[in-house]
Amino acid sequence: SLGTLLTIYQAGMNVQLHLWYLPLIAKIYLLIPILRKITESEKLSRIYLIIWAWSSSICPLLSSLTGAFIMQAKPNLSDALLKTLDLTQVPELYSYCGFVVLGYYLYYHFSKRINIFALIVAIVGATAIGAALNSYTLSSNGVFMEYAWSYFSVFSMISTISFVLLFKDYLSKIHLSKAGTTVLTALSTCTFGIYLVHPFCSAQIYNFLVEEYGLPWIFLADIIIFAISFVPVFAYKSIVRFVSARISKSK
Repeated sequence: SLGTLLTIYQAGMNVQLHLWYLPLIAKIYLLIPILRKITESEKLSRIYLIIWAWSSSICPLLSSLTGAFIMQAKPNLSDALLKTLDLTQVPELYSYCGFVVLGYYLYYHFSKRINIFALIVAIVGATAIGAALNSYTLSSNGVFMEYAWSYFSVFSMISTISFVLLFKDYLSKIHLSKAGTTVLTALSTCTFGIYLVHPFCSAQIYNFLVEEYGLPWIFLADIIIFAISFVPVFAYKSIVRFVSARISKSK
């Protein structure tokens, strides 16, 4: 009900726990009527996305670079730039709404087909540059560049857009075998469970691989965490399915 959604909205204003995105989804749903008016117009969508990219991605990048590189050399200039960039800060909800508009725009308004090789290079390149920049600032200045791993970083934006176009124009048209469909279905139905379970093992694996061997190992750590989290979730779903089938037969 609307009352429930409003309660979730108010309760989620300061939620920073593992399920932080649940109240966020409720907030976005409340704004769907407004966002729909924007997405229906290609022109309004472009204007929104330009403003969104500038305020949510580019300005934070400039602020992050200022803090990482200019702060030590020219502190007065750095303070002035940071104060100016702080004026461009926008509510977090607005930033996440941008993904709704972006997804709709790419699916319904963006008709250009980009070469699959270029999309793969964009994904790998953006990820590598973000990791390298963070590694450099960490080793040279001792500063962990959180922006590089932000949902709204330029690198994440490029990867997100490339992934969407890759699935839209290429991967969605692949006809999987029966075995491939079975595996993909098992993975997709377990994703929420994986999200719930992964914190129980993520800290230990990150501490072992990333802190011991460096940031490049973060990709292997993610794969291991996903695999370890998948096993108990899949086992639980299989047990529930088996018990449900036995109960149905007994009736």
